[in-house]
Amino acid sequence: MGHRRSLSKSHPYRKLKSLFDGKTEHRLARQPSNGRTVYFRVKHLDIVFGKGCPTPPKNIWKNKSIFWDLPYWEYLNVRHCLNVMHIEKNVCDSLIGLLLNIPGKSKEGVKVRKDMVEMGIRSELAPVDNGKRTYLPPACYTLSKVKKTRFCQCLHGIKVSSGHYANIKKLVSMKDLKLLGMKSHDCHVLMTHMIPIAIRVIDPEVLDLWQQDIIMTLCQLEMYFPSSSATSYHRRPLLLFASSFSILVRSIPKIPKFTG
Repeated sequence: MGHRRSLSKSHPYRKLKSLFDGKTEHRLARQPSNGRTVYFRVKHLDIVFGKGCPTPPKNIWKNKSIFWDLPYWEYLNVRHCLNVMHIEKNVCDSLIGLLLNIPGKSKEGVKVRKDMVEMGIRSELAPVDNGKRTYLPPACYTLSKVKKTRFCQCLHGIKVSSGHYANIKKLVSMKDLKLLGMKSHDCHVLMTHMIPIAIRVIDPEVLDLWQQDIIMTLCQLEMYFPSSSATSYHRRPLLLFASSFSILVRSIPKIPKFTG
């Protein structure tokens, strides 16, 4: 929730209520904390783990990384290396799992629906308890069995050239109507090569526009999908821009599949 605050002040999404959390958004975008700011927040932490240790007070920081002992660490604004392929796989698995309602992959469930009831939004999706079981009303993204079959048949019928990353046909289970055993490269191919617009190269001059596109995409997901289904990796694409995103994407290896 709260992705709208990263949009421009005059963006129309800020005034929409029913499609989001029932409120207008007037907050400004969060400013990323630099290394010095974070260091002053964690430098006094002295948490000892183990049995018999006193329970530490509630804090957003659970531990102090050993890397803060490095003399230059507090001067780094980017203190992490994000794996683009893993983020891409997590986002792909989450969305496909939600659309196909794959057990263990879907972020939809009774708890998510109850959270929306407590927030007072999307009353049409409130769970209905009839005594024996809980019924979840279908949402706009809920696919029927016929639509799931068509989706899987489409992927199952794709023919790829020799030396491709993987044969998508082998990853589709027509019996269970789900995708099995997708690797990072499979998700990359699925999200780039098998949609009309494929990412070939990124111009550093348009990174700001790409960042706004990602923010708008997160807001649009917030319109349709359960608000509390968003996990941390849904927001990680925004962090890629602070981690030399263009360099990381250009360095993604296209590893051919050698046979014989």
